Amino acid sequence: MKIIRTIIALSTCALYLATASTLSAQTYASATNFQLADPNIKADSLLFWESCSLSADLDYAGTDIRYTIDGSEPVETSPILEKALVLRQSSEVKIKAFHSELQASNTVLVSCMKMPAKLPIQSVKLKTPAHTSYPGKGAASLVDGTKGSLNFREPHWSGFQGNHLELELTFEGPVQISAVTASVLSDQASWIFPSSGIAVWGAKKGHPYELIAESEIPVLDGEASSALLFPRIEFPRKEVQHLIIIVKSTDKIPEWHQGKGTPGWLFVDEIILE
Repeated sequence: MKIIRTIIALSTCALYLATASTLSAQTYASATNFQLADPNIKADSLLFWESCSLSADLDYAGTDIRYTIDGSEPVETSPILEKALVLRQSSEVKIKAFHSELQASNTVLVSCMKMPAKLPIQSVKLKTPAHTSYPGKGAASLVDGTKGSLNFREPHWSGFQGNHLELELTFEGPVQISAVTASVLSDQASWIFPSSGIAVWGAKKGHPYELIAESEIPVLDGEASSALLFPRIEFPRKEVQHLIIIVKSTDKIPEWHQGKGTPGWLFVDEIILE
């Protein structure tokens, strides 16, 4: 009888251990199905004259935040962003969080742009007004070198819906122009889409405007993370004293989005001239 009881006890213990092991494996497996949140990015200024200081953090023990600046995707062997990264040239930084027991976060793309030398602007005006709900700080704020964050409600952003941004600049004298960059926001959850194109018109003093360059930017074909983007157009160097820059909005939100068919929002906080 004692032998039988011993066998039963051992069998029960083995069953308990097997069950505990299975539950532990299931717990670990479900933990690995969780994905880390995106890292919190901090930068003193994404538009800079001398340097940009960039850092990131994520309040979760055991997490490593890694980055690349060569265009490649961050992996578990990429450099760790332990302290502030100081950039002195225009750069695109990709940042991603990793943990040994969780899925890696999404990749966060941060574009830092070194500002060119300031041009002698005499006057600046918006030929198309911003939406009354998002008026920004006026035309002059679009060429003051100040950058907004991912929060479109910040006063740095000027919002447009149903029309394009059209900015007219007059310089103190003739200047040489070879590129225009628009600083825009992309946030599809808020119906905000990047620019669909840029057009640049220029004129010398006393002459009519002529089209210098024009570009089209494909509309996003699917959901993407919120991002600060810098669509850019380059052209042969041109001497002008008057300039009209048109940053085009999305006329119709694409079919994959719940707002399909309606005009998309365009948010711009800076126009950069080179």
